[in-house]
Amino acid sequence: MSATKGGESDGRNIADDEFLSSSRPATWDLGLGEWLAHGFRQRGLVLHRRSVSVLLALMVVVWLAVGGYLVLVSQAMIAARRVQDLREELAQLQEENAALERRIAEFQSIDRLLEAAEAEGFGPPTNVEFVVFNEE
Repeated sequence: MSATKGGESDGRNIADDEFLSSSRPATWDLGLGEWLAHGFRQRGLVLHRRSVSVLLALMVVVWLAVGGYLVLVSQAMIAARRVQDLREELAQLQEENAALERRIAEFQSIDRLLEAAEAEGFGPPTNVEFVVFNEE
């Protein structure tokens, strides 16, 4: 047990104190803020609470700007993909429309109409009569 100034024991072993002090630096016992301040002091810089607050606020603003930019880019990509899908759908509908117009043209051809009329029992006229109106 180690003794304090008054000769009292604080409950720790001297061997434990030597092991702890030799195995890790004294800065490990510091909190995060104290650790940062210690690092700045070693480099000759002074860390003020106001400068840390400004730096933190600046970092938050930059993160928000980057986050906003990423949201805008993702929305633009989603919109571009939607436009591409709509263009593909338009091309497909135009092809279907052209195919339907061809079918309508085939059904309206003279040859097809003659075949349909003959199938229904109609034929070319044999006796043609004209009616004359006098407009007097």
